[in-house]
Amino acid sequence: MTSVLSEVPQSHYQTRLLSIIYPLLDEGWNTGEISRFLSEKGYLSARGKPLLSKHVWSMIKKDRVRTERLEEKHHIKVIDMGIIRNN
Repeated sequence: MTSVLSEVPQSHYQTRLLSIIYPLLDEGWNTGEISRFLSEKGYLSARGKPLLSKHVWSMIKKDRVRTERLEEKHHIKVIDMGIIRNN
C-alpha cells in the first residue's frame, strides 16, 4: 500500500520544466546554465522561488529515480517522455 501512495504524479509545470531541461542537458549545458536560462525566461521553482542550479539537479535526479521505479514496477520502458510497453 505504501508504494501506491508514494507514486505522486508530476505536476504539469514540472513536466514542462523537464521537457525544457532534458534537451539542454543533451546539448551539454550544466545545471547552472540551465537554471540561469530558465530564470531569464521567467520560470520559478514549483514553490514559486527563484530556480537555482540545485533545484534543476534535484528535478533531474528525482525524475530519473521515478522513471526507473515505473519501469521496474510496470515492466515498461520510458523513452523521450513517452511510454512504450515491453511485451
